Amino acid sequence: MSHPSRRVSRASILLCVALLCALVPVTGQAVACSCAGIPGPDTAAIFADAVFSGTVLDEGSVGERGGGGRKQRLGTGYRVFGVLVADVWKGAIPDTVFVRTAEQESACGYPVREGGKYLLFARGEGDELRTGLCSGNARLGELRDAWATLGPPPPDTSPEAADTHFVRSILTASESPNPSKLRVRSVEGLGEVVRLGPDAMRAEVAERLVELATDSDPSVRERALGALSRPLGEGLVSFDVVDRALRDPVDRVRVSAMRLVTHHDPDTERVLNVLEAALGDPSVSIRRGAVGLLGSPRPPHAIDLEVWLPRSRDLLLRALHDPVSAVQVTALSAVAECELPGPESLLDSVMAFLDAPEPYVRQTAFGAAAELATDSSDIFAIFGRATTDIDRDVRVAAVRGLGSYVRRTPSRSEEVLGVLEDFAQDSEPRVALAVVRTIGQLPPSPDVCAAIIRLLETDRGAFRRGFFFADPAWRAGVLELGPRMCALEYVEEFLLGVIEDDDDAPAAEYARDALDRYERERGSDSDR
Repeated sequence: MSHPSRRVSRASILLCVALLCALVPVTGQAVACSCAGIPGPDTAAIFADAVFSGTVLDEGSVGERGGGGRKQRLGTGYRVFGVLVADVWKGAIPDTVFVRTAEQESACGYPVREGGKYLLFARGEGDELRTGLCSGNARLGELRDAWATLGPPPPDTSPEAADTHFVRSILTASESPNPSKLRVRSVEGLGEVVRLGPDAMRAEVAERLVELATDSDPSVRERALGALSRPLGEGLVSFDVVDRALRDPVDRVRVSAMRLVTHHDPDTERVLNVLEAALGDPSVSIRRGAVGLLGSPRPPHAIDLEVWLPRSRDLLLRALHDPVSAVQVTALSAVAECELPGPESLLDSVMAFLDAPEPYVRQTAFGAAAELATDSSDIFAIFGRATTDIDRDVRVAAVRGLGSYVRRTPSRSEEVLGVLEDFAQDSEPRVALAVVRTIGQLPPSPDVCAAIIRLLETDRGAFRRGFFFADPAWRAGVLELGPRMCALEYVEEFLLGVIEDDDDAPAAEYARDALDRYERERGSDSDR
């Protein structure tokens, strides 16, 4: 039978294990490559240093470089493949070129096959060309209509001339009546040019987008207005164009027009008038679009907050009482996203949704309540009710809401900690892990450290193991508060016990690294 005081010591030591592990680099698992929208050939060409097509000579397991035919094996983490160049759109490209990419697709490496014909977009120059999965590359047989926007290879492939050629090709494609898909893609390309393309052509492209905002194709109108929603400067978009779009018969076009007004109209009153009118529209998608924009206006410095705050809160309060639940949930999300203070009446309305029958509504409501709660709010009345909610994801949302609240109101850390200790008794691992991460957002203090020790004493494996994955910087901060406070005696004995525990291999690995680090630190202290 273990002695109670001994249990406390072992629990305390486990905290030390977690803290020490934070100081040891741990190799994580590979994370799949994620591209935020792979650009089309026209857009990719503008942002590349080299654009060319050709046949792959090898797949990159061995690269042949230099005139002497020397074979060079590749280093870990990347590979180089050779390409017999056919056509060049941009850059000074020799007949044969070598391109570097990451070795694994999970690291955004671009996969090629020997003998395959590709259109490639690369950065760098000379022997330093590099490309990736998100660069816009494609097999030649997959391009189809995209060739029309890229255009034929220009006679001058210097960067300046090539970029002008690409923009002209996109403009030409946008004027073609068919096919519609190609025109829509060209509008998206024009939007990228306005945002990041050659300065000399931005005004001309913006004028073309204004024309396309009245196109007969609703998809073209929608995307043209969306492209104009990006920063363009004064005077490029007249309110007459926007006013016409606000009366468009297609809902998604009207939503794009509302977004353009919200992000660029300098008259805050007029913006709010547009959104208020939309809240009375019979279309649910229009009402949801308006509510979403109320939660994501321009940055505070770009709007008149004295005008925006009271009216936007009144409009959100109105949206919370919309007869359609989808609009209500959008309003809850808008409240959670806007991160601006709101009146007590708005918090009261949000709290009414904490007991909604639909779990996803309750989840969203906890996020909204976290943004509206103040330093005088009853934290347990808001978040404590979720400890008995039957839906696990609702309980997780409440814990995350506590984290959001305490970031804004650190003076309430002690009360938040008390509610978190209740959540830590949850049998669901995801809830316990959410508690760990949320505690990691509390400023280090003796109270926090003592609470961690209490929680680590409990027989909640998910919480104890989850603590290993908490924020390393925060754990290091707790460690700096001093060994006495966290009772870090018996460290070696405990770590050795964890290492010998065959039933918990991950913990044993962490403990082994922690023991090595602890012994090095102890040696450094004795040398001083």
